[in-house]
Amino acid sequence: MSNDFKWNGAEYSSANGIQTSVGGRLIESTAFLPDMSVLDAGCGSGDLTFLLARKVPCGHVTAVDLSESMIQQAEKSLKTQALRNIEFHVCGVNELEYENKFDLVFSNSVLHWVTEIEDCIARFYRALKHGGILRVQFPLLNAEHPLVSYAERAIRELGATERCAKWSFPWYVPSGGEQFVRLLKDSCFADAEAAPESGMFSFPSADAVYKHFDSVGLNLFAAPLGEREKAAFSGRVRSDLREDFPTGAELRYERIFAKAIKP
Repeated sequence: MSNDFKWNGAEYSSANGIQTSVGGRLIESTAFLPDMSVLDAGCGSGDLTFLLARKVPCGHVTAVDLSESMIQQAEKSLKTQALRNIEFHVCGVNELEYENKFDLVFSNSVLHWVTEIEDCIARFYRALKHGGILRVQFPLLNAEHPLVSYAERAIRELGATERCAKWSFPWYVPSGGEQFVRLLKDSCFADAEAAPESGMFSFPSADAVYKHFDSVGLNLFAAPLGEREKAAFSGRVRSDLREDFPTGAELRYERIFAKAIKP
């Protein structure tokens, strides 16, 4: 996971209804038992952790995230919830040391940040009990992804394409569901399934889209630029969005939804 991006828990929580929405779909398509032990791997600001905890009222949810800011926001929000079966920890997915502990490993909108993906999946496998379930969802940050396409458009408009050509792309992007299934099988998972899903998501304004982009890594694209050009880059993305979406915005996102079992 890139160390160059600093997460802001409060900003992320307010700007990422899309992650909560698709994560809710992942939860609703998962079979729960009341006494399950659950690992929420990459819990962010905790919105989905609370939903998971309500699905396992006699069980327990261990929620981890690499960002201390995210965990602070999650613990702050927990104080407003009538829940006693959650614990939060600052921990990256490539730092997990659990063994045979969980009935379910759940990860929403996280794995695209994990460049050491084989190590991460192996840690998920070790964390599960035999018969445990893995459920994950993450966006495909390919050229069609709105964040990528608008960032690259701004770089072209600034005439900075050549200078940014050697920039190291910080996200994991499989070619599709079959490639991710192979990864799961190579990590000894059974009954692995992964399928891309494409869907539209609505934003109330162009500025809301920009706020979303800014909260999930927009500034990483400008890493090769000088400080003045970075400001121009941000301004160009905002300007392009306002030009394209003078009122509300509707953007298409492609994601991988996957599941597997530890035999």
